[in-house]
Amino acid sequence: GTERALRSWSTLVPWCVGLVVALGPLVPTPLPVVERSTTPAFFADGTWREYVDDGSVATVPLPRPEAASALRWQRDADFGYPIAGGYFVGPAGAERKGKYGPDDRPTALLLAKVADKGIVPLIDAHTRAVALADLRFWHADAVVLPPTQNHAALAATLTDLLGTPGRYVDGVRVWDVRTITAAQRP
Repeated sequence: GTERALRSWSTLVPWCVGLVVALGPLVPTPLPVVERSTTPAFFADGTWREYVDDGSVATVPLPRPEAASALRWQRDADFGYPIAGGYFVGPAGAERKGKYGPDDRPTALLLAKVADKGIVPLIDAHTRAVALADLRFWHADAVVLPPTQNHAALAATLTDLLGTPGRYVDGVRVWDVRTITAAQRP
């Protein structure tokens, strides 16, 4: 086609335009760069060790594809603790379809919704019982809320769920849940 287009000026111009349009997407474009936030001192300095025995850390919200910083913090702490939710790619749910992340627990979904919308839900006895069951499922020793979008709504929700406001330690709010999760872990 190129040989024929070169024989005639009337076909050369449209051919060149078509060639540029066809090859245009192959031209490299700069990738957007996003600065990562620093790892909170709670993880980077090893403070987490004071709150974790043999259980996990439940970061809020739990890691998900659009918010996976907690996985980087775990790496920065030399994988010294398990993380609730963690990293998983594989079959999940009743249909066993491929998914990034483990099966969603009710409390993870609740906290993700609060993180996205910034609205504190009404917390009743049933919701607290489900949260306790989820914390036990995750073998959680600590619940950690780093600075994040809708932080105040998440802190209020966790305070309602756990019955205490937690405490600020090395740049994060921490709830030590070992006493409530130790009994009757699955």
